[in-house]
Amino acid sequence: MGGPASRTFTTVIERDRRGRVVISLPFDPSEAWGPKDRHHVTGTVGDRRVRGPLAGEGTAARLVLGPSWCRDAGLTDGEPVQVVLHPEGPQQDALAPAARIAELVELLAAGHKERPR
Repeated sequence: MGGPASRTFTTVIERDRRGRVVISLPFDPSEAWGPKDRHHVTGTVGDRRVRGPLAGEGTAARLVLGPSWCRDAGLTDGEPVQVVLHPEGPQQDALAPAARIAELVELLAAGHKERPR
């Protein structure tokens, strides 16, 4: 599941007062994956797949896993677990440059469905 944008680390399972598992990230996701208003990630915690948005910012970023995920995961508080996370969906550097997008918007506004040849 790893890749160039993947981050792998080991952490200890912690639960908040609502019984959710909270995975604190040992890195700043904006530095690792580029700045965003909200980072959505996918990966694994132990052998279980996870997917969702990160809470918090910078070095306070964390992945919070809800009660249903926690109930099915079978992880114990204080248990060390390997975590592999990577950004979900297309990343900014994989998208078309702003100039290309602006050109497409202009063409569509002019009623063209494709670039003139």
